[in-house]
Amino acid sequence: MGHGDAVAYQSSQLTGRLGRDVLDDLAALDVSGSSVAERGETYLLFAPDRRRAYTPAMAVAVSIVVTLLVLILTAYSVAFVVALPIALLPFIPLLRDDRPQLAVGAVPDEPGGSATRITVHGRVWADLGPALDAYLGNLPAPQPAPPAGRLAVVGSSAAPWSPDDGAAPPASPDATVVEDGRST
Repeated sequence: MGHGDAVAYQSSQLTGRLGRDVLDDLAALDVSGSSVAERGETYLLFAPDRRRAYTPAMAVAVSIVVTLLVLILTAYSVAFVVALPIALLPFIPLLRDDRPQLAVGAVPDEPGGSATRITVHGRVWADLGPALDAYLGNLPAPQPAPPAGRLAVVGSSAAPWSPDDGAAPPASPDATVVEDGRST
């Protein structure tokens, strides 16, 4: 499948994994023909492998050389100033380069919550789509929050505790007490 065969891809789901772990896993995917083009704290951008060495930096350098040449010729005759727009020609190949890109975002669904929202948007090519489907399809679901007004001990086999019981909440050295979805 070439880049012209790229198809639109959109996905959004909740997971119980941390966003940075999901992005680390996706960045480590070994998919032929694609690589991570950009990485941020909460996002990842996939793009096809580079196929040529013509970069924006080279286009700027050629444009500067052409501009200087036209300005030098302008000293000979002012009529050469009409040739100044020729300096924009080195950017045309970059404007016509329509390679697909795919962005993956991973942010907490709610501040302090245990769920992470994974959002994928862009165009996929070759084996990237099936690899993403396989990975995203196997992410663990987020842990449900305890009911409002109830306390639960996370990381312990103790039963949920209610203030109506009249006893103090159970304490365990390896447990975290969660009240209304927030750690205390």
